[in-house]
Amino acid sequence: MQTLANNEEAVRAARDVLHYLAYGSNLHPFRLTRRVPNARLVATTRLDGHAVSFAKRSKDGSSKCSLATAAGADCAAYVAIYELPLVEKRLLDAAEGLGEGYEQADFRATVENEAYDVFTYVAAASHVTRELLPYDWYKSMVVEGARYHAFPDEYVRRFELQPCMPDPDLGRRNKAVAIVGQMRRIKKGAPGGAPLQNV
Repeated sequence: MQTLANNEEAVRAARDVLHYLAYGSNLHPFRLTRRVPNARLVATTRLDGHAVSFAKRSKDGSSKCSLATAAGADCAAYVAIYELPLVEKRLLDAAEGLGEGYEQADFRATVENEAYDVFTYVAAASHVTRELLPYDWYKSMVVEGARYHAFPDEYVRRFELQPCMPDPDLGRRNKAVAIVGQMRRIKKGAPGGAPLQNV
């Protein structure tokens, strides 16, 4: 009877959590948990045939990250999978602007033979742009997240070389720069030192 009760509790718990795939400014857990307090890092992985670019037009006059399929043998996106409570998804939806330039994408990712049904946010077709640059602080958030997870140096370097521009809103910039400073002080390699797995 106890085993049955435990199984039912596990099933309920599984229904009450989601798996979010982070690839841009939410890569770093410090940044993400400011938006979703109970998010928990589960794994990092590599998505072959995908690429991260600063191609999403934002209402603040800059570009943000988006994830898209990409051709080429060397095309890959390094990502982090986080577990978060179902009740907190609305917080992330609001922070990301779901329905206002970002749309939700759902797919399955496999890490070390374990499958995860994940969701993420990608630029809606109406908001894809090649004409804008990211703000300097936003680019720094992406770089620090990639460093935190010990993604390959050449991958991090691509983000470091991304052209950017200063944010004219000094209040917003100062707040974001303070967050970046906290991110830089939190150092950690890939979870458990395990090698990244292909999806």
